[in-house]
Amino acid sequence: TRRYVVTPGGRKLVQDLGPGTDMGRPQTLKAFLDWAKVYYPAQRYGLVVWSHGNGWRRRPEQERTRAVSYDNETGSAIQIWDLNSALAGHQLDFLAWDASLMQMIEVAYEARTNAKFVVGSEESPPAEGFPYDRAFAGFRDSPDTATRDLTKGFVDAMITGYPNRKITQSVIETTRLAELEAAIDGLATQLIANKTALSTAYQQVRNEAQSYSPNAGRYYRDLYDLCDRLEALVDIPSVDAACQN
Repeated sequence: TRRYVVTPGGRKLVQDLGPGTDMGRPQTLKAFLDWAKVYYPAQRYGLVVWSHGNGWRRRPEQERTRAVSYDNETGSAIQIWDLNSALAGHQLDFLAWDASLMQMIEVAYEARTNAKFVVGSEESPPAEGFPYDRAFAGFRDSPDTATRDLTKGFVDAMITGYPNRKITQSVIETTRLAELEAAIDGLATQLIANKTALSTAYQQVRNEAQSYSPNAGRYYRDLYDLCDRLEALVDIPSVDAACQN
């Protein structure tokens, strides 16, 4: 495990931690953040995690599947519910997931107090990763621009950097997550209250809503599309209002 400083002129090795550093432990990530902020203070901080991820999937026989940053040597990974401890004490301007299936409400909610913006994909992005030269061009050329606008560079970079690939990429503003969480909770309340009347609609919407990497063990659906389809299919005012909200 090595730590480098990357500059326009290249990269410089500044620390070699040797073998045995477990990249699947939240303590390892926190130690890196602590170290970086002490020795490389900055006006703005961004963290990119480039590894395997699988968002919020979990099956009873697979206890360790809601995670990211898998260590191939130890088999461990940073569980989504451990993000708070991994990022503890740090306020990031943005957190970017260069990993599969990480742009989910459940994941972003766990990081909401530690990152102002979360960048990522609902799908599996290209294995080559972000086109970093394009993604950070705005930070280089217009460093005083608002972070909200600069993080959009990740989205644009993926689209222009992989013109012939299927790309899904977005930026979440975490200050809006509490409002969204309340709206989702309201929708869930209405779906439960009307579950008998909606039994047929449930299955149809689940089958037809935009899906991401579906398999027998996970059912990831786009929330906006799910609500849009549900509202169009049912005629229950309270459910329709919750979908709109």
